[in-house]
Amino acid sequence: GEELKNSRAANQVEGYGHDLIVSERQVLDWNTRLFLRAMAKSLDLEKNSFSGQFGDNPVMQVRFNFYPHSDRSAVTVLLQDEEVEGLQIVKDEAWITVPLIPRALVVNLGNQMQIMSNRIFKSPLHKAVTNTDKPRISVALSNEAEVDKEIGPVEALIDD
Repeated sequence: GEELKNSRAANQVEGYGHDLIVSERQVLDWNTRLFLRAMAKSLDLEKNSFSGQFGDNPVMQVRFNFYPHSDRSAVTVLLQDEEVEGLQIVKDEAWITVPLIPRALVVNLGNQMQIMSNRIFKSPLHKAVTNTDKPRISVALSNEAEVDKEIGPVEALIDD
């Protein structure tokens, strides 16, 4: 369909397709493993407790949302606009604006991490709001388990 018609040609930046693999040992998912291992370590779990549920082909995607939602992913990394606030989260049943920290990444945990951590880590309800005076640009990168992979709480986090 549309993806094939607009596929990325060799040595091109634009178009549908995957990053070029220049080596069989090339690591493309460092951010997923880094965050998942850090969260496992924070709970005194084996380092691959979360990443082991992602399968061999985890999904990385970019998505644009403006309505209140929680992310279905495990981890979303957000690079916010450096001048215009816009990200809000729900805390104590009220919307609060996430402060801007220039050149900082916002790491948001999603529904998959909430499930795998047996609700120790929460997936916050959040939204982006517009600014009538200035445009706001942000980039979000979501990481989640492969499409048909079933996930569940890490066994060590389940109370009997």
